[in-house]
Amino acid sequence: MKLSNETHYYIAVLIHSAGRFLLCRKNDFGKGIPGPYHFPGGEFTPEGNLEEKAKKLIKVKYGADVRFTHKLTPVLGIRPDGAREVMYPLICEEITPLRFPAETVGHLFVGRDRIDEVAIDALDHFVLRKAIAYMPALRAPQRSEPLIVSEALKVASMDDALAYFENRIPQEKRNEFLYAERRQVPYSVISECFFLLLEENRLSYREYLEFTRIRKAKAL
Repeated sequence: MKLSNETHYYIAVLIHSAGRFLLCRKNDFGKGIPGPYHFPGGEFTPEGNLEEKAKKLIKVKYGADVRFTHKLTPVLGIRPDGAREVMYPLICEEITPLRFPAETVGHLFVGRDRIDEVAIDALDHFVLRKAIAYMPALRAPQRSEPLIVSEALKVASMDDALAYFENRIPQEKRNEFLYAERRQVPYSVISECFFLLLEENRLSYREYLEFTRIRKAKAL
């Protein structure tokens, strides 16, 4: 099969209520068979004001008005045919469920407890995991109370790993994680965001641990 060199850009509008995010799906395959769930949004050209395009898209498709509070860095996916998909996640203020047009087969709000039970598009699935992980940090103030010593040491190890992977993680991705690290959130939130950062950039923590093992051995 000839691989594609195309790149497709998508807006993902992350509408949430009580810790759950809105997903919807359409009759993509004909004969009444619904496709996988996606975030509301759609394909777009990445020129101009992203938020204005997203607001217009949601207004036209769903008749709803949204206001954005945060955004996550774009997430890259690769289709089986080699085409690149770049998703731009925009997080809305918390709202009540929307009404949807007739051509929408279904919609539901999905939280951490159902993320692996629903047939979600692969790229949307990762963005959903990332949004759930980062939401506590996006809502939290800057850290004023330190982590306990054992947790602080683990975070220091994460920062050392970031330095090790410096040339393989884009600056905007590092900054996104460091923002979460510096908010008043539990260690579990920081840890989840860190390992999602590695996963998103196709990196292995085991590689870093092997590097530290060799570094310690040479220091003896």
